[in-house]
Amino acid sequence: MTRTDAGSGTPAGGRRGRPRSPGAHHCDRCRHSTKKIVARWPDGAICYPCYSAATRTHGTCPGCSAVRMLPGRDAAGAAICVDCAGIALDLHCHRCGHEEERYRAKLCARCALREDLQAILHPTDAQDTRHGLVEALSSAARPQSMLTWMRGRQAAALLQALGTGEVELSHDGLDLLPPGRPVEHLRALAVHHGLLAERDPHLARFERWLSTALGRRDGQLGHTPLTHFAHWHHLRRIRRLPSHNTAAAVRSAKQEITVAAAFLDHLSDQGVDLESVSQRHIDGWLALMALIENAQSCSP
Repeated sequence: MTRTDAGSGTPAGGRRGRPRSPGAHHCDRCRHSTKKIVARWPDGAICYPCYSAATRTHGTCPGCSAVRMLPGRDAAGAAICVDCAGIALDLHCHRCGHEEERYRAKLCARCALREDLQAILHPTDAQDTRHGLVEALSSAARPQSMLTWMRGRQAAALLQALGTGEVELSHDGLDLLPPGRPVEHLRALAVHHGLLAERDPHLARFERWLSTALGRRDGQLGHTPLTHFAHWHHLRRIRRLPSHNTAAAVRSAKQEITVAAAFLDHLSDQGVDLESVSQRHIDGWLALMALIENAQSCSP
């Protein structure tokens, strides 16, 4: 059974959520003042936090031994079912039939979540990956949290793009979107439920970084050899590594590619082409880097 403090309906370990606002009404469960009474049950007036805690309490009723929701309280303060408590209220979801906290229009949070996802994602049939996404998101341990996540601006835009087909539910499709927590949260859920294959996140981020970094240098001095260096020396090697070993290799590769690009820029500023590069140019570059590093270490 979901544990609650006897007689109060407060989740064991303390009440969660926003601090209670004072009001003109009095809750008979928690003994606090409240702005609104949402139910009047045999044991008294019930405020919203106590109502929510009560309708989330499930277990074996000590009065009739039924396993169900236990929103009521007996004389000793034990949680009991609606029938034993004499609560004249049908708390079954009108869609799935389970006794659950109402979320809206006689629906539990999970059914409301599935309804919202169907409306946004528009899956065509059971073979549509968006149908799998509806089922995956609807199976969240806390559907209320998923509904809150969906109300975020970025998450709502992401789901809308998937629903219209503007973005494909694939790693490549999600990579086209601006990076952020909603995208990665959805990607992780899709991977967990088998809708997307697992992939190395460090390698994926390195590939995107490399494409952007090399794209900016198109037409600049040494673009072709730098591209070969990045792809054939670093990227090919990292792709062969086990996924748990790529983080350090990616950091090292990015540093080497960045330094190589900076050296090419230095040569370009000096008017030196690659065919004319000598050890003197390399030594001059290293000396310059040493001076810069020394100046940075001495600055307050």
